[in-house]
Amino acid sequence: MGVTALGFVVLLGIQALLAKRMASQTTAIQEHYIPIIEYGPRLATDFEHLRRHLQDAVAAQDPEALSRTKDVHDHMVSDIQVAAEKVTTMDSQELTGALDQYYGTALGVSKRILSGETGTALVGSMTDMQTKQAKVEAILHDTLSFDRQKLAQAFSTIDRARDDAFRALITTSVACLVAVLLLTLFLSRSVLRSLGALSSGLGRFEKGQFNELIDLTSGDEFEDLARDANQMARRIKTLLRELESFSYSVAHDLRAPLRAVMGFSNILIEDHGPQLSSDAKDVLNRVLASTQRMGQLVDSLLGLSRLARSELKRERIDLAKIARQVFQDLQAGAPERKGSLVVQDELIADADAGLMLAVLTNLLSNAWKFSSKREFTRIEMGAQGVGRNMIYFVRDHGAGFDMQYATKLFGAFQRLHSVDEFEGTGIGLATVRTIIHRHGGEVWAESQVDQGATFFFTLGGTNGNKHDPARGGQPG
Repeated sequence: MGVTALGFVVLLGIQALLAKRMASQTTAIQEHYIPIIEYGPRLATDFEHLRRHLQDAVAAQDPEALSRTKDVHDHMVSDIQVAAEKVTTMDSQELTGALDQYYGTALGVSKRILSGETGTALVGSMTDMQTKQAKVEAILHDTLSFDRQKLAQAFSTIDRARDDAFRALITTSVACLVAVLLLTLFLSRSVLRSLGALSSGLGRFEKGQFNELIDLTSGDEFEDLARDANQMARRIKTLLRELESFSYSVAHDLRAPLRAVMGFSNILIEDHGPQLSSDAKDVLNRVLASTQRMGQLVDSLLGLSRLARSELKRERIDLAKIARQVFQDLQAGAPERKGSLVVQDELIADADAGLMLAVLTNLLSNAWKFSSKREFTRIEMGAQGVGRNMIYFVRDHGAGFDMQYATKLFGAFQRLHSVDEFEGTGIGLATVRTIIHRHGGEVWAESQVDQGATFFFTLGGTNGNKHDPARGGQPG
């Protein structure tokens, strides 16, 4: 009986300890991720309301309505302060400053339009307003960003705790079977059923499948944990649905006025071009160029959002084969350029083929673009390490960049070169970072100005696969 009592105490202790461990991880998920999903759409909606109020006031030629936009601005500032208390990763000062800059410029432009002003100076101010609007939207996008990879890792931590519980319970059950087989079997089967249900449910949540909840009525700590996990899944599902609805609304609302501006500008050029002065034509061309760039930014932002929601399908793929095809497409698009791709044979990886095509397309396109001023473009791709500890790299000998700005390199709309110098939307490396993080890996870069750049990435390896960008690290 002593062995039976000891086994019973051990079983209960393991159950309580591991349930507490999993519950603490669940609480951490709720405290970190839920506020981001809850307050992000609210702030984005506030900004959309402010933008619409300004547009409506100008469209209605109503100065009083324009003055009332200050209340909408102040309401958003208040919401930012509330959100900052919950969302620990949000920089409220940066967002408030960007909002104030946009509002001040937009208000000034609106007043000038209401006063009947036209001309190149006004167009320049409108372009400045669009730039500041894009900055606010980029900051809001970072606030809205939902790092599914980290959430999946949190669920994996819970899953590992479940595995530890499973192994501990099996070992204890075998020991107790020697003394009292029936009692030990009853206890272990009860807990294992609970762990099995939790394992299946948490596995679905880890993959972003929130439709089927955990069905567990064990009457113990595991049932409490299952109830908390189900509540969290319902909340995440609702908020993600609202987030997708907001993304669609943004796409529709932003694209329609952009198409209108482009359409009317083209009509002016086609129907009234001969009557327009060279300055007027230049202004119209600048409006068209700015509108097209804004459209590209919207499309790129929505594409990045879709990547974060897409399903990850790992399989064995050859990155070298993908890289060669991407480089062939780059050469076909600029047959006048001379260049070569030196790539290591059979770079086999366990990754999503479609997503890795996007990664290599962005990295190789950047290397091709920033080497365009060289007489001969040479791009290298290879890897070092073994198995899951592999570190891949793409190296060019182009313009390079100053390493003091490396921390901004992978942010949305962050550019280290002007659009006039090298074209682009500033979203490519943010896309690369999102995909690599979804694989459980890391991405970083090393460079010197006018000496080229090397981009490194991993795909979810362990034991030495972590990298501190401050340390550096060259492939051998």
